[in-house]
Amino acid sequence: QLDAGVRFPDSQAAIAARAARLLDRQGVPAAAAVESIREDALDVAAANERILGLSKELQAWSFLPRGARAARTVARISIRENGRELPLGTGFLVSPRLLLTNHHVLPDAATAQQCVVEFDAQVTIDNPPATSVRLALDPG
Repeated sequence: QLDAGVRFPDSQAAIAARAARLLDRQGVPAAAAVESIREDALDVAAANERILGLSKELQAWSFLPRGARAARTVARISIRENGRELPLGTGFLVSPRLLLTNHHVLPDAATAQQCVVEFDAQVTIDNPPATSVRLALDPG
């Protein structure tokens, strides 16, 4: 539970231990830690938005639609057995006519012949199922 106005709810010992672990594991460059100590104190808003060291993890917003575009090539692979479909794994299109998956998912042509692939096998943003595209495999 956080008290109003408490900037760091952890004890000084916990903060020091965390800082030591980060420095030992090179999670924060030592120069960044020293620089942050030498600088004037930041106001609360600036301190909360501060990124220490050289972070390459920031992404442009466009990575989300790019990920959605790439996800459209991913399919669930299910086998038809005794009137039911059982998921086996996933695969993805590497060309308009070629689906790539692991050998343990489709070990042979006979297994592939019994399978169906389903693209967009997911729920939409509001949780109802998306309209999926189902295709039979042609291992020929």
